[in-house]
Amino acid sequence: MDQLTSTEPATLHCARHSGVETLLRCGRCDTPICPRCSVMTPVGARCPDCAQVRRPPMYDLSGRYLWQALAAAVVLVIAGGFVFTYALGFLARSFFIGAILYAAAGFGIAEALSAVANRKRGPRLQWLAVITTVLTTQWIMVATLVLMHGVSLNPPSLVLTAIATAIAWARLR
Repeated sequence: MDQLTSTEPATLHCARHSGVETLLRCGRCDTPICPRCSVMTPVGARCPDCAQVRRPPMYDLSGRYLWQALAAAVVLVIAGGFVFTYALGFLARSFFIGAILYAAAGFGIAEALSAVANRKRGPRLQWLAVITTVLTTQWIMVATLVLMHGVSLNPPSLVLTAIATAIAWARLR
């Protein structure tokens, strides 16, 4: 009967969330954990440290691949801006064809950045693709803003740019 009574308190507090009472412990290190920070593994509940929760390697964009993606983004903005504007002026006689060009730009920029970064994905590459897409498709507006301190807005172009950035974002999810 003495084994049932112990000196430990009946309720413990989570090691990561001190205000949360819990009775759950990590199955490996015996650290008190709450349901929010517990990770269910095939052998039971574990704390995040013992479960070794990591991001998949395809979402780890750092080092050489980050620099390659940044360099590709600069090239895409400079060269892609000219090509996109030329193609838009030459081919886009209708809103529908213009929409296809904008969608292709968002898709192409996302794929190019992913290819340069060894097919990586994730938030860093998503934001880089959004900025690159906006600067590539709206570089005339940005140049007008910088050089002449004024903006000439084209609402259909801005809507299509928003769609292109959504496509680029979704491609790199």
